[in-house]
Amino acid sequence: MQAVLVNRTETFQQLELVSIRTDWSSRPPEAVVGIAVIGDQKPTPKQIGILEDFVEKETGQRFSLVLQTSQIKQIVREGRNPSSAPIE
Repeated sequence: MQAVLVNRTETFQQLELVSIRTDWSSRPPEAVVGIAVIGDQKPTPKQIGILEDFVEKETGQRFSLVLQTSQIKQIVREGRNPSSAPIE
């Protein structure tokens, strides 16, 4: 699932995947996906539904996705603009 989300979706080109934890006892299995976001680029509920459908199509397994976000704020000295490059 990680490769599908990171390498094959537009949504995860804008985010940093931090972790995936799957509860296989749930039906469908629930995947809790930790992500880091910069600014206000959080996925919408509609995008999460599209991601669920795409993951099912690509893996043959239905998952219920729960995204947990942590927000990254860039702070720089006065008079300088923050970088738009992802934080590594």
